[in-house]
Amino acid sequence: KEKTIVVTFTLILLIQCLKSVPTKPMVIDDNALQHIRTVSSKQPYFGIDQSSPRVTKRIDSKVEVRDFEIPFRSFYFLNDDFVIGRTSTEIYKSTDAMLTWNMVSMPDGFADIRSMFLVNDMFLVLDKLNGTYTSNGGDFVEEECSNFYGIKKLKFNHKNYFILGTREGQLVFTKDLGCTWTVIESVGASSYQFCGDGDQICILSNREGVRTEFFISEDSGETFEKKSPDGLDIRLFILDDKFYYLSTKYSQEISQELYVSSDKGQNFQKAFISEDLTISGSIYESNFLDDEFAIWLGLNHGHNNWNEGHGSNIYIGDNDALKFTLSLEHVHVFNNWWDFDVIHNIEGSFIVNIIDTWDDDVDENDNNIEAELQTYATYNNGESWSRLIPPEVDMDQNPYNCEKVCYLNLHGRTTWIGSTGSGYFGSVYSSPHAVGLVLGVGNVGNIIDVDSEKQFTYLSTDGGREWIEIFKGSTVYEYAAHGGITILIHNQVPTTVFYYSLNEGLEWIEHTFSDQPAIIVNMFNSHGSQKQVIFYGHKDEKTTYWTVDFSNLYEKTCTANDYETWSSNMDNQCVLGRNTSYYRRKRTSECFSAVDHDPVASVFNCDCSENDYECDYGYEKSLHSKKCISMEPTESENCKKGEMYEKSQGYRLIPGDTCEKHLDEYGPIMEECGSKNTPGMMSTKNVVLILSIGLVFSIALLFIGMVVGVRSEWVKRNFPWIKKAPQWIQINTGIDFISEDSGFEIKGTSTKSISTSYDDIFD
Repeated sequence: KEKTIVVTFTLILLIQCLKSVPTKPMVIDDNALQHIRTVSSKQPYFGIDQSSPRVTKRIDSKVEVRDFEIPFRSFYFLNDDFVIGRTSTEIYKSTDAMLTWNMVSMPDGFADIRSMFLVNDMFLVLDKLNGTYTSNGGDFVEEECSNFYGIKKLKFNHKNYFILGTREGQLVFTKDLGCTWTVIESVGASSYQFCGDGDQICILSNREGVRTEFFISEDSGETFEKKSPDGLDIRLFILDDKFYYLSTKYSQEISQELYVSSDKGQNFQKAFISEDLTISGSIYESNFLDDEFAIWLGLNHGHNNWNEGHGSNIYIGDNDALKFTLSLEHVHVFNNWWDFDVIHNIEGSFIVNIIDTWDDDVDENDNNIEAELQTYATYNNGESWSRLIPPEVDMDQNPYNCEKVCYLNLHGRTTWIGSTGSGYFGSVYSSPHAVGLVLGVGNVGNIIDVDSEKQFTYLSTDGGREWIEIFKGSTVYEYAAHGGITILIHNQVPTTVFYYSLNEGLEWIEHTFSDQPAIIVNMFNSHGSQKQVIFYGHKDEKTTYWTVDFSNLYEKTCTANDYETWSSNMDNQCVLGRNTSYYRRKRTSECFSAVDHDPVASVFNCDCSENDYECDYGYEKSLHSKKCISMEPTESENCKKGEMYEKSQGYRLIPGDTCEKHLDEYGPIMEECGSKNTPGMMSTKNVVLILSIGLVFSIALLFIGMVVGVRSEWVKRNFPWIKKAPQWIQINTGIDFISEDSGFEIKGTSTKSISTSYDDIFD
């Protein structure tokens, strides 16, 4: 049955969060304020402490809290201290990490804000009368010659101040902040952006009215060259630092395809997916080291309701992003948000939620499907997944009472857009600046419970392997000072206090921030090395922000004696072909890590073992062994008979793996084009076909033998038990016949029962 392939790609730029210091100023807009959470991390120094965390109530004079009732819509972080905040009508400036705010005076003639942008280190404001104002950190000045009237969908070049936009259906370009606009694509472009480190302009355009194609300009839009393969109708393109992706349009008759370029769009190759599935979802790119990364791709199995009923699969690509193999099925998706979270600074570690109640017969148009979710984790880049091990006891030292099975389940990022239907629970969260720490909200049991009364907050200090329960109820949280400070606050009930820990959850200090209860929405800072944290919520029906400043807690900057080395690798086992150790501040050290603190202490590559390999594209692990069996054996498309080509033995290094001394039995072999499959590498489909034919042939021979045998005097004389054949018994529909030695399972059914002997049948 032919399936239509539908692709919807959304690039999730997690790479920004994995740098020790942001390379660009950060913008937090309306949506980001509601959904600021992104990802996670965890593990202990010498095994996690299962004892109850202590809570101390006190007001520490060294912790300063400021509140401000300004209806901000967006924040623009130029650096740690300098922040611009905007409302719908006003602009405010803070030079002390949001502790104090001052309204910015705008030039005469300024009207309400239409839009605001941060381009490199420059703020650009467009007002509702199409006036243009800029600032490089000081006062805003009016740009007399700028004209953004009628310009929509602005795209900025962060290498300079070039801007793209559309006007009356045409693609236009300016090099002088809107003083002059040049038409560079008269028929317009359905998608466009600066690319190639800012030296290129990439667009999708239907120039001839036949199909949409991908073009690149190397000369600021003066000329464009078509780069997409001939005959393809392109639906969208996605760009990152190393790869360009093109996906084609689809219909009932035409399946969608994915093409990849590794040379900035000069050449594209078709990517291959290990199964013929409908593609619908997201690409996730996660850099573990500067030049090693994995490409994650979300794929739909051909179901329209991929959000809830079935979920979607995640596939992981090879180092060339050309071959994608299945990593995990039925991952929970809600409104294009995936419960797929990175554990930061712990290579190859992810936490996901999968749908436990998926059903092939589900009504795909039913939007009221309630998915039952279970949490899984991987610590080897998706080669294997397992449930989260729960704490032994809760925070009151009572054992968990599970009806069936006990696992820890945590809410993912979809909770922030209402996937639970009963409130916004804290989601799995880690920071690249807080090595090994992971926080999450959920419950112990078989599935995630969405009852707000049954939520608990959990902490891991070892990258997600071991957990402790630290608070009753849902909370939101943040890390500060490179993980030296962990702060959290309840978000489901009115509260006047927050809690913070200076020793990774061993002790929590309660601090009052308001004399009136507030419902807190979320918490954030510009990045985890800061000593300030901002949270916001609703108090007296007003939106209020609180800034907590911890910068006076310690006077000392940590020295070498304040750190100890720690590794996330269990029992010193290598993960992704290497053993990585980190510097982590001792829990007893009273000091701040330097802003530019590098947590990586050492990285040593290991010799390759079977744990460094996974099934290659076109191969799957058999049910009864760990061997990768070919599903569709192929050879090179350009392979001519008599020539030699490189053939996979069914394995490849796990993406991002850096092990040394590769194993020959897992590497590719040279084989002559047109030769037969090597022994042991026969396609599973062919195996099933051959065995099926053999089974039918054997049954036919048996039947013929019975017919001849029961009528033969010689047979009756030498094999008397045939004449006294036992009576047939009723075969119930669906009974299973299992051949233990072959490993194949055959399900048989009958439409009537038979109770007679062989002689009666033939007579």
